[in-house]
Amino acid sequence: MQTFTVVMQEHLNQRGFLFGGVMLSWVDEYAWMAAAWEHPGCDFVTVSVDKATFKHAVKNGSILRFEMKKTNTGKSSITYEVEVYARSPKEIEQLMVFSTSVVLVRLGEDGSPIPIEG
Repeated sequence: MQTFTVVMQEHLNQRGFLFGGVMLSWVDEYAWMAAAWEHPGCDFVTVSVDKATFKHAVKNGSILRFEMKKTNTGKSSITYEVEVYARSPKEIEQLMVFSTSVVLVRLGEDGSPIPIEG
């Protein structure tokens, strides 16, 4: 699954680049959306974000493309490799700026892990 967003002024740090925490928030949200989309009716929560690697600074106005690729489905968990690419609207080339993997677990009504169906 892929999705896009644009980096705006409110996403920037004191140096004028994207805050790392904003990137992590988007990655968490979009990995959850990928899991929810692929497994409708399942209630997922994030249990881990692996080594988060920031490869390049991201400038204001950049368009970000988030690629979520499912790499593992366990009994109650699902793992996505997330890669983020940036491109200025004035440029053709895109650059990988971030990567990590996110593990989500399906929870039942009582908050305990339950099997993923489907």
